[in-house]
Amino acid sequence: MAGKQFKHILLIGRPHVPGVPETLNALRDFLLSLNVQFAIEEQTADCMGPDGSNICAATEPPKGVDLIIVVGGD
Repeated sequence: MAGKQFKHILLIGRPHVPGVPETLNALRDFLLSLNVQFAIEEQTADCMGPDGSNICAATEPPKGVDLIIVVGGD
C-alpha cells in the first residue's frame, strides 16, 4: 500500500483529557495545511473552538471516511 493517501478523515477526541484540545487543534491545522478533507465529531469540535470545520454526529460519520483519528482515548 505504498503511496496510499487518506482523503477523508474524521477527528474524535476526549475533551476533558488534559492536552487533547491542543493536540486536536494542532492536528486540524496540519490537515488544513495539507488540504485534506476532514470532519470533526460534534462534542470534539465544542472543545476545540469554532473554525468552520465540517462537524458531524458520532452516530453518523460522513460517508467516505477512510481514516478515524482518536485523541485521548483507549
